[in-house]
Amino acid sequence: YAYNVNESGGGMQIIDLSEIDPPTRTVTLVGALTQSDLKTAHTMYINTDSGHAYLCGSNLHPGKLRLVAVSLANPAAPVIVGQSLEPVYVHAAQVVSYTSGPYAGREIAFCYSGSAGLKILDVTNKANMFTMSTIVYPNTSYCHQGELTEDRRYVLIDDELDESQGLVATTTTY
Repeated sequence: YAYNVNESGGGMQIIDLSEIDPPTRTVTLVGALTQSDLKTAHTMYINTDSGHAYLCGSNLHPGKLRLVAVSLANPAAPVIVGQSLEPVYVHAAQVVSYTSGPYAGREIAFCYSGSAGLKILDVTNKANMFTMSTIVYPNTSYCHQGELTEDRRYVLIDDELDESQGLVATTTTY
């Protein structure tokens, strides 16, 4: 299955890829997750280790646009199972499951949250997600996206507006 979100409506679309290979080369839209009146989301991230999708910037809770967890246990029929409680917009996220170290057994979301900076959430318990840390870096304008390094020691952040607002002279990775 593949999943699609957009900002024009239709919820989280569910696409069957079982016939994508020759000879048929067919993909089929089999449905959409519209639970709780879900219509739109800006981006999403799938943590294949936990079997959850995370919707960012959805129409749920207008003005708050929190991180929303979706179970993919039944890939043809996803279900919303939780959301962050902090009323902060999440533009994009990366969610990882830790198997060793101090966070072993925990699922952690790195949320890129515009002018609010980087929010690090523990999303292990979907019914009780909580903020572990907030990082506002020098010249924060619009924390747009990021990626953990392979060893998960650092997160690299792109700020969408720091150059255009004259906060930095050249493209900068934080």
